[in-house]
Amino acid sequence: MSFQRLFPSLPVGGGHFFPSGRGLVTVSETRYMRSDTHTVNTITGYKLDTAESASLLEISIGSQTGGTPTCYYGIKVYKAALDGTKTPISDGVVAIASLSAGASATVTISASWTCPQTGLNATDAVLIELYADLNVSPPTTLRRTWITEQLGAAQLNSATWTVYYRVKRTRTYDEVTGLYIYTFTFRHGISTDSSYITNFTRTI
Repeated sequence: MSFQRLFPSLPVGGGHFFPSGRGLVTVSETRYMRSDTHTVNTITGYKLDTAESASLLEISIGSQTGGTPTCYYGIKVYKAALDGTKTPISDGVVAIASLSAGASATVTISASWTCPQTGLNATDAVLIELYADLNVSPPTTLRRTWITEQLGAAQLNSATWTVYYRVKRTRTYDEVTGLYIYTFTFRHGISTDSSYITNFTRTI
C-alpha cells in the first residue's frame, strides 16, 4: 500500500514528512501568505497555504518626510477553534523585523520565533495577524489576517519558524522642503514578491 493511501489527509507539496512513532506523522511546511481568501471556522481571512497564489497585493504602511524612519513588521499567532474562538499561541507580536531609511528598494527581511508545542483538535486552524508601524516596536496596528485550512493535526510542534516579509521602501525628494519622503509598503501573493513562514511543523 502506498504512503499516500496510508495517509490520505497529508497535503501534497510544500512540506516534508517525518514518522514520529505510534502511527503519527510530523509535517514540516512552508506556508505562504496568499492573496486570495477563504472562510475557516467562521473566520474569513487570506489563505495561509503550502502553495503560493498568483496575484500581488500591497499594504501601505505609512510615509514620513525627513528624518530616518524605521518600519517594523511582526505577527501574532493563534489557534482558531471550530466555533471561531481564537486562542493565542504567541506572546504578543513576535518575529519582528525592520527596514530603515535608505534608497528606494524592494527587499525581503526576516525574523525568527520559536513556536511552542501546542495541542490541537483536528478541526482547529492556525491564524496569523500581521502588525506593522513606522517607528513603533513592537508594532501595534493590525494590517491583515491569514488562516490555514482545518489542519487535522494533534499538535503544533515546538519549532523555530522563520517569517519572511517582502517589503518596499520608496524614497523621493521634495524640492519644496529639501527633504526626502519615505514610504513603506508590505507585499505578498506571488512568487517574485512572496511573504511566507518556514518550518511550520505539526503532528498528524
